[in-house]
Amino acid sequence: MSQFRVYRNASASSDHIPYLLDVQNELLASLETRMVIPLIRESSFKGSGITTLTPKVEVNGESLFLLTPQMAGISRRLLVEEVHDLSDFRYEILAAINLLVIGF
Repeated sequence: MSQFRVYRNASASSDHIPYLLDVQNELLASLETRMVIPLIRESSFKGSGITTLTPKVEVNGESLFLLTPQMAGISRRLLVEEVHDLSDFRYEILAAINLLVIGF
């Protein structure tokens, strides 16, 4: 598992939220949980328009938005199929988390 990797969402919500973005630092790799941000399809997104909080990314040619307000810890066993690396969006991802947690 690596930070900023995208995994296929195996849950029932996968029609609208096909992927989960692992945002947890590797310093905590020994934990049984990982902090993830759901990625929602552009066609399903009913967002607030706060682009810093919900940045748009592309995974396998599909436009998705980070649902940063729905960030959650899940069992690492649920992250099985890695499909993409969003390390190039590191600053946008961290800005979204900072806005959610710190307010800027």
